[in-house]
Amino acid sequence: MDSVPGHRTARRTGGTHRQWMRWRGKRSALRKIIMRTVYSVACCFVAISVFLGCVSPGDGTAQEKPRWRKNPAPTSRGAAYGHYIAAMTHAKLGDRAAVLESLRQAVALDPAALTPTRALLRSLYQAKDFDEALRVCAQSLEHHPEEGALWVEKGKLLHRLGRFEEAKAALEKARDINPRNVIAVDAMVKLQESTNDLVAEIEVFEGLLELVPTSAEMHYTLGSLLARANDSAGATLALQEALRLNSNLIMARRLLGIIHLEADRNEQAVIELAQYLRRFPQDTAAAEAMVGGLTRIGKYAEAIRVLSGLLARPNTEAKHYLYTMYVTLQSGHPETAESMAPPTGAPILGTLFTALARHDQGRPFAPLVEALDNTEGDLDAECTELLNRLLYQFGAEAAGDNLLARMDTLKSGATLSRTLEIIRARIMMTQGRHEEAIP
Repeated sequence: MDSVPGHRTARRTGGTHRQWMRWRGKRSALRKIIMRTVYSVACCFVAISVFLGCVSPGDGTAQEKPRWRKNPAPTSRGAAYGHYIAAMTHAKLGDRAAVLESLRQAVALDPAALTPTRALLRSLYQAKDFDEALRVCAQSLEHHPEEGALWVEKGKLLHRLGRFEEAKAALEKARDINPRNVIAVDAMVKLQESTNDLVAEIEVFEGLLELVPTSAEMHYTLGSLLARANDSAGATLALQEALRLNSNLIMARRLLGIIHLEADRNEQAVIELAQYLRRFPQDTAAAEAMVGGLTRIGKYAEAIRVLSGLLARPNTEAKHYLYTMYVTLQSGHPETAESMAPPTGAPILGTLFTALARHDQGRPFAPLVEALDNTEGDLDAECTELLNRLLYQFGAEAAGDNLLARMDTLKSGATLSRTLEIIRARIMMTQGRHEEAIP
């Protein structure tokens, strides 16, 4: 230890050496902080000077009159961005007219600048000046022909002006530049919807899937379009492929469940809808479809549990009470069915289902059947909005035949009812049995 320089001196001086070393370390750290501060200040000065156009990083330092002392005239681009900044200031003050004028000047000075151009397009769109916006967009595309977002804007503007074929060409250009451009695809779909061309919409997505075959979202959209076109087989295949690519695409399960239900593939419908409802239990339409699927396969207790949840919601409708009456009748609990008559919204069908429940209990039902003709209500509206919906959920063939058979038993113990016959005819019409409905 005595061979270490300064060791003995430090020991004799009672630790002075250690104090000196600490002080030396602090001085070194302080020197580094000062040098970093000076360097940062210098860099900021140079950056600000370059930004303001007063000096150039390549200028010599030995000039007699430094350039930063001069006041050169601003460039067109500099003036353009000056107007752009002014427009942002006017926007904060809420002066839309001044914003529009400043942006016009900015774009006039620098037509190639994208940021002011996009801001001007937004302002013109808000002002509903679609003609000028189209001119500005076309001018910008001369400088940026591969800017997909500009082609989308052009397509949307042409759409608003009713020039559908030109709009389609512009949006197809945007799609060709970037096949994954979701905004362009959305604009194309809206264009096709406005022209009521469902076939064209389907062709758009079939073409896109050739370019991006692994897009689960595009398969889902194609499936929804095919479903609207009543191509349930094609829709099923597209939705199943979407789920194969992305099992978390939960909306595909909802639509697939409803397609299965319409095709009377009830087990598959229940499986898909159950997975969807675990994520979105508040979806009323999906819950109604689930009730239909469960009832068709005889799982009445589960269907009633779902219905109980619907009846507990604040937006309960008359149809939910009628569904509950139908399911409880099917499950062999007519006493429960009678207690679930709709309080409002279905006076005629509510009376009919109550009569069915009383018949199954062996209680008097004839007075209710005979009262149907004098019950105040809109029979056509109830049949269209409630009865047809019930037949859809529970199956037009099976549920229709079940109700017709039940209603025949009511005719044997009561006076003939005009209303009862009309309801029977409406069920037959829904089933497509028009010749039988006529008598």
